[in-house]
Amino acid sequence: MNTCIRATYECSWEKIKDRILQDMKGEAGKFVSDYTLVREGEKGLIWLGNVTDFEALGAFMNTPELKRIDEEDGVSMVVFTMQAMEG
Repeated sequence: MNTCIRATYECSWEKIKDRILQDMKGEAGKFVSDYTLVREGEKGLIWLGNVTDFEALGAFMNTPELKRIDEEDGVSMVVFTMQAMEG
């Protein structure tokens, strides 16, 4: 896994989880080869993924439609890149 997204949301867990699962089955599945989604507390989540095309991820996350939905659902996120430690 090379990417971590930590997010909070104001909608229900079911709604945000379903959105992410649909994204992974659709457009995002073209540039994410593997992922794990974990609920963190009442209104938080951690998404770990293996992103194969960071430009495509950025373009996907910054579409007007996705930004509008994120705003409606009260989503706030921070994206981190990661690399495995050797040794």
